[in-house]
Amino acid sequence: HFPSSAKQLKKDKGLFQGSRPGVLLGASIHQLNTLLSDKLKGAVVLTHDESAHHWRRMLNDYKLVYGIRDAKGLEFKTVIILDFFREIPSSLQKPWRELVLGRVAQDNLEHSHPLICTLLKLLYTGVTRCIEQLFFVETKSSTAGDSTMRWLTQKHSHNEATFATRNNINDVEA
Repeated sequence: HFPSSAKQLKKDKGLFQGSRPGVLLGASIHQLNTLLSDKLKGAVVLTHDESAHHWRRMLNDYKLVYGIRDAKGLEFKTVIILDFFREIPSSLQKPWRELVLGRVAQDNLEHSHPLICTLLKLLYTGVTRCIEQLFFVETKSSTAGDSTMRWLTQKHSHNEATFATRNNINDVEA
């Protein structure tokens, strides 16, 4: 046996205290275009794969719009995950909310809504493309988006900070 082996690892606190992700709700196309041409010039926009062409066009042919799968294995200084939650299929909006709010276990959803697991993997891939700054931008309200943004920006215990900060798009700094 191994007397000096760890039975349980200590809580991982990370090596660096970086900035928390930003949450931008209700951003207009005009505001996004302004942000990408000014304060966040060079930021990479990640979307659902099937929406990348649409968003590239809507963002004045901004060249740095990728589907999340296309960005797999790459890293970028600043990443905007655009309308990820709003574009979750309507049949999965409520199950996603139930998962985020802890009302149902992920294991239960694997059988009843297997696409949720795929979406979780895509979200993980999108989030981990970022090196310095990460923003979640939702252009419109949705069941999945509202519950996730609320979960990200609320304290889960009085000792801890929130996972993300809610920002005004006009106050975003590079």
